[in-house]
Amino acid sequence: MSSCHRCGAATPTGRFCAECGAPVAASPAAGPGSASPSGASAGRTARVLPWVVGALFVVLLAAGGALLVLREGPEEPAAVDVPRGGAGRAPDRAPTSAASPSGSPGEETAPTPTGAPVEVAAAASITVPATTPSSVDVADGSTTFYDDTRLVDGDPTTCWRTSGDAGGSEIVLDLAEPVALSRVGLVNGYAKTATDPRGTTYDWYSLNRRVLAVEWVLDDGTTLRQDLGESRELQTLDAGGAVTSSVRLRIVAVSAPGDGPDAKDYTALSEVSLLGAPVAAG
Repeated sequence: MSSCHRCGAATPTGRFCAECGAPVAASPAAGPGSASPSGASAGRTARVLPWVVGALFVVLLAAGGALLVLREGPEEPAAVDVPRGGAGRAPDRAPTSAASPSGSPGEETAPTPTGAPVEVAAAASITVPATTPSSVDVADGSTTFYDDTRLVDGDPTTCWRTSGDAGGSEIVLDLAEPVALSRVGLVNGYAKTATDPRGTTYDWYSLNRRVLAVEWVLDDGTTLRQDLGESRELQTLDAGGAVTSSVRLRIVAVSAPGDGPDAKDYTALSEVSLLGAPVAAG
């Protein structure tokens, strides 16, 4: 704080002395070596500004370079859809088959009958289970045989016969040629009655075992079941025209032997019938 040059009183900031009113002398001008605060601040700003501008330029330059690298960098390869099951495996396709034209050469057609059905069992080659030995006819003392030819001789008073219960056994008839089989049948026991010289009558049908059920098995596996009643007549079954060259007659069920001292523990069949028509390939 300065003092009044007239009265010596301390003079606050102002143009005149508060005690005597004399003008206050102006402060001497700053010398060349002194710097005002505002001048120093301006100098510092002038010195810092180029560095700030330079740093900002460097930042902008770096940012531009990074952007350029990102824009010009290598592209990622496009995703490849690889089928399940591993690379290189062709997609699964449904199997296809070329349809052969109808009636083309070499195409097989169903055989067709060449005539009316006839009895074909008599010409068949027959295989049977074990056969019982021959016996003596009580009526006249002649020898009676029970071999496989008795099955197809057309005479119900003869029979093929085997010991015991023949259930599960098979009789095989191999035909002379393929036929369209329309009917099968059999006489399911020994359909013979004999009277001895003393007048005693023997009913061999009831005294022997009877076949109660059979299955007729054809070449293609077709199986025809036939249940049989107590009858001395030929019992038949529709075969439907199936084509076959052999027939297996499977015995499924057999009765017990007859009653009394003359009963025989034998399974007997008097006749087998196969009705069929010869066939020719179309």
